[in-house]
Amino acid sequence: MKQIVVFLVAILAFSSVVAQESVVQRSNDKVKIEGKTYYIHIVKSGETLYAISKAYDISQSEIATNNPDIYAGLKVGQALKIPKKSNEVESDENYFYHIVKKKETLFGISRQYNVSVDDIIKINPEVKDGLQQSQTIRIPKVKMEEHSEKPASDTLSFIIHQVQPKEGLFAISRKYGVDAKEIEFYNKELLADGVKLGTSLRIPIKPRVDSTTVVTPNVVVPTKTTDAIAEVVTPCKSDFVYNGQPFNIALLLPFTQEEAGAYESAIEETV
Repeated sequence: MKQIVVFLVAILAFSSVVAQESVVQRSNDKVKIEGKTYYIHIVKSGETLYAISKAYDISQSEIATNNPDIYAGLKVGQALKIPKKSNEVESDENYFYHIVKKKETLFGISRQYNVSVDDIIKINPEVKDGLQQSQTIRIPKVKMEEHSEKPASDTLSFIIHQVQPKEGLFAISRKYGVDAKEIEFYNKELLADGVKLGTSLRIPIKPRVDSTTVVTPNVVVPTKTTDAIAEVVTPCKSDFVYNGQPFNIALLLPFTQEEAGAYESAIEETV
């Protein structure tokens, strides 16, 4: 019996030290066994006993007690029974559970999940004074609003993007100029556990609309020059007598060819 306890403690200590900080999404599948409620958690690639225990807010030893097969190590696809806490509030399906990595910041996490820092603090008030490595925080899921007038699939084309190291949803949306909510909408299953390295995402690309060049015809507005010229033309006086007095003569120069034609016509009419 003492050897079993020592072995269990060794496993738990080892998993805590070498555990890779990963995002674990809580399962909503529950079963009742002998009157007690359990979550059924399917182990995914990269998940550790430590991360799973943090996501369900339960100790590693309690998980091990209910799942003795994990003594041989966790396996992808393995089903774990996670006992449900009696005082647990069942509203966790709306959140991701993020294990804080070394040197991570609230701003960086908010960009990764495309949520605001204020939203994270509102749900996790303890992070207001700073993050702690290996701390588990809840991240609200960003839901794509499904409007009745959502884009039809035949009006969109898609390109496939493979997630690169340290690349988040916000960075991908900026790269392609597509709203992060749209990317999440078309990749719901792939992003259920967060953005994973190497995942191939469908990025919706809207077809370009050919811009039509509108040619505005040149409209020539007739210039009214005849009246202006008529104002400066004075008929000759038949009884005029020249007594050697000086005359002030002004020469009117037209600005356009049309004004010149109108001026000549006005002179001819007065002669």
